[in-house]
Amino acid sequence: MFAISRRRVTDVTYGSRSGLRDVTDCGGRLGPQPDTGIPDLRNLQVYFHPCDEDDMLLMVSDGVHDNFDPEYLGKTPEECYVRGGKWACPEGVAAKELYMSRYIEDVIASIADPKPSTIVDAIVKHCKKVTKPSRKWMKQNKGRLPVDYSRFPGKMDHTSCICIQIPKKST
Repeated sequence: MFAISRRRVTDVTYGSRSGLRDVTDCGGRLGPQPDTGIPDLRNLQVYFHPCDEDDMLLMVSDGVHDNFDPEYLGKTPEECYVRGGKWACPEGVAAKELYMSRYIEDVIASIADPKPSTIVDAIVKHCKKVTKPSRKWMKQNKGRLPVDYSRFPGKMDHTSCICIQIPKKST
């Protein structure tokens, strides 16, 4: 949620991925699974967040989310002021969420006229920029991309983003 009046981003789903230890596990899927034929709804949750007129509701896939994550951008926990050097501790999770929110705020602040279409464009552009070294490596080499987020930041994953502006109240 991007609060227009305060120019602040709030992750309404804060902590929803903190229990996932395997980065390849998206935590659920809406479509039928090959082994069971039913959806995997492990992380299906409902959230509520107050908003004001003109605020922007951002809904992003984990591929977008991960490209703002300091861990996948090659940052160390110490660079984000996490004592103990672990992203998986509660302090690390909180530091990640704050870093991501502020980074998205910076991306939105770079837009002259923030509206849903320009916000989506800027976020997708950010994901392309972050993953450019990885995409270049994949074109030039065979095999799996080395796991080195300082050289190959971000994650090449589905990049879906929807932005909805909260409408004015009708009188």
